[in-house]
Amino acid sequence: MNIDIFQGYGDYFIRFLYAAEKDGLQIKEVPVFYENRIFGESKTRFFKIFFDYSRTVVQLWKRSLN
Repeated sequence: MNIDIFQGYGDYFIRFLYAAEKDGLQIKEVPVFYENRIFGESKTRFFKIFFDYSRTVVQLWKRSLN
């Protein structure tokens, strides 16, 4: 499997899971729990991240159809 895995941190994880699954590796989910933020606010822009990651998933899906 030849996939350019690292293209950004979230994209990296999506592509990593995709490549692992394609190579037949078994994937297990391990939950992580974080405490609530005490001060400050997130710098993450939810909609931008949502669309970026969704685009990555669609690109990988299209690639798998070929």
